[in-house]
Amino acid sequence: SVTCTQNSCTSAASMATTVTVNPIPATPTVTAGGSTSFCSGGSVTLTASTCNGSYLWSPGNQTTQAITVSTSGSYSVTCTQNNCTSAASMATTVTVNPLPTAFSVTGGGSFCSGGSVTVGLSDSQSDVNYQLQRDGINVGTAVAGTGNALSFGNQTTAGSYTVVATNASTTCTAPMSGSASVGSTSTTPIAFTGTPTVSGVPVCAGSSITVNFSSTCPDERLRIELSNASGSFTTPTNLGLFLSNSSVLIPAATPAGSSYRVRVVAPSGTVTSNATAAFRIRSCTTSRLAAEVAEPASELQVSVSPNPTEGLLRISVRGAAGRALRLELFNGSGQVVWQQGVEAAQAEERLSWDIARQPPGLYLLRVSSDQQARTVKVLR
Repeated sequence: SVTCTQNSCTSAASMATTVTVNPIPATPTVTAGGSTSFCSGGSVTLTASTCNGSYLWSPGNQTTQAITVSTSGSYSVTCTQNNCTSAASMATTVTVNPLPTAFSVTGGGSFCSGGSVTVGLSDSQSDVNYQLQRDGINVGTAVAGTGNALSFGNQTTAGSYTVVATNASTTCTAPMSGSASVGSTSTTPIAFTGTPTVSGVPVCAGSSITVNFSSTCPDERLRIELSNASGSFTTPTNLGLFLSNSSVLIPAATPAGSSYRVRVVAPSGTVTSNATAAFRIRSCTTSRLAAEVAEPASELQVSVSPNPTEGLLRISVRGAAGRALRLELFNGSGQVVWQQGVEAAQAEERLSWDIARQPPGLYLLRVSSDQQARTVKVLR
């Protein structure tokens, strides 16, 4: 209240005026309901401490006690009570990490048994690892991004192939765009074109012929069957699995005849090629293979070790430098159980074969070039 004094006279006191000084609200604190660093698509809830007034968040100007944040930034809040505003809370930094860029899965297609198709990615990012999956299951190990297109190599198993990318620094993951469908001969039946041909005839029983054929799966080893002496395939002889233009051994016990034919059979057994023209098999006193075993040493030198072997067979070939080689291993029935080609031999060509799965017995290893052939007995 207040009084007024004039000429020594003092007035009565004024009516009292009440003044109230409100305290400034306490500075709020902020609690995060989870990690404040997360991948795009995630969020975190920020909650301010209790305020008996109103809230104001920055940025965003939200006025609730708790807010849900899904974008990067530094978040703070004030409390206003009785027209008094507190100091802003300590800033809470939220970091939203981007997902790996979605590139397109490439490749795929159908292949024949024994073949493959390539699966890849149209582009990639450094510091990102890319995991190939087949039907949702990881295939091999992740491939590091290079900033360029990636290849996951040749795939030999049918299925739907996808790719998941993971940032090595943030661990954010994202599926890549699309998928690659890989098929096999189960959806691509083998078909034959033309009629197979046979060269190297007439032939002695126990010697080899060469069979040429054409199919829709040129990398597929297919069964070659020999008719009986009259050309009938009622009870054919299975000569083994071969690629086209392979050397096929005629069993030594095959009777002589002039109407033998061969045909090629697909894995299903329901698709066969046309039969070749008839050819003659002679009964010779000494088969060509036996003659090759007995012939004196020549320029082409073949050695194997250990012999006998428990499974691992080491082969050394000399005298064919620069020339193509063909190596074939025949069992006692004359069937090829292993074969390999060499495009251009070294001065000493060394190879290792594991024949541990073959039954014990006597085998013949035939090594041939365009000029010579050698055959070596192998005991398993």
